[in-house]
Amino acid sequence: MGSDATEKSQNRGILRRLQYLPRATKIGVCFSIFTLLFLLLKQLAKDDFEMSHTFSSDDTSHLPARCMDLAIRFHTCQQNTEKKQVVLACHRKWCHSYGHCEPCAGVGDRTLHMLSLVQEALQRCIPVKLDYPLTGIQLVSDAVYHDPLDPFLGNLLHRRSYDVTPRTVDVSSWGDEKAFVHFTPDHYGYIPYDMCLFHILFRPVPILQQEIDYHLGQMGTNNAIGIHFRSGDAASFGYDNKDVRATDIVDSFSKMLACGEKLAERLFPAEEHFKFFLATDNAKAKALARTVDDPRYLIYQTDIRPALYVSLDAERDAWMEVYLLSMMKGLVVNVRPKNYEGKAGRLSMFSVLSKRIGFIDDNDVMECHLD
Repeated sequence: MGSDATEKSQNRGILRRLQYLPRATKIGVCFSIFTLLFLLLKQLAKDDFEMSHTFSSDDTSHLPARCMDLAIRFHTCQQNTEKKQVVLACHRKWCHSYGHCEPCAGVGDRTLHMLSLVQEALQRCIPVKLDYPLTGIQLVSDAVYHDPLDPFLGNLLHRRSYDVTPRTVDVSSWGDEKAFVHFTPDHYGYIPYDMCLFHILFRPVPILQQEIDYHLGQMGTNNAIGIHFRSGDAASFGYDNKDVRATDIVDSFSKMLACGEKLAERLFPAEEHFKFFLATDNAKAKALARTVDDPRYLIYQTDIRPALYVSLDAERDAWMEVYLLSMMKGLVVNVRPKNYEGKAGRLSMFSVLSKRIGFIDDNDVMECHLD
């Protein structure tokens, strides 16, 4: 009891002494405590981000052997202090809330365009950072952009310290001063790029990799053909962008299977059964696949529900199907119809991305005409 009384008396004494401190000193003490807490929380938030959303540049366990030399070159240039860095921005995280928003197309378009810009920087040995919050994918640590407003003020106000909404780009000035560039800038002529850059920059988060491995184990990849049937945003979701690549879904789905059969017969002439992995943006096509009773066909698909690319929630599922398609032995993709009025390219960039990620040979890809 005596010890407790002594301790309480000492605490009251400390509080009394604090009361007599000058006001300026009190403010200074409070400010110092607040600053220390802020820095501590900021570091903890940064550490949490680094652990969950990034992987070390020293970790090359996921890299294809063909990409090792380019990885060394890329990471060397990331340390180049003689040139100012380029920040490539696709910050969609708050697009369905308030504040800063950068719509940047679908997974295929934005990724392939971004890789062209990374190639531009690499050719000049300019460090490049990506402001690209991802769902299901990790970004290599030395390419992560940290905004001055991060982590608290930026997240509270949903703001970034830069503005790339004009979507302008001047590659000739890169390196002289720090540049901020949108993933899909206007009036930019894209250049050929090494697809190894994708594997250098990204890899699935562990739980997504587990799901990918699970699906691969269920279907097997031996003699498996990927079928990517893209019916379009307007056809699948009623989105007002004239993106209609298939109207009669039943007939179009049958044609995609026929194309898959032709490709399988060419690649695996000794096989009597056809193994397909179907990825599609159309719920009706997924339902049709479940009703196919041809004993020659084994059609595998995930339980993913098709969703419009502007949905942030759909991005993780999209990445899973990109990776699964990339691991098939061949790929069937539908061609844009002749009477198409939308803005999409001849082939879905989702399909193109899958092909390039998996280094699938042109001869192992069949373009399927639905009209």
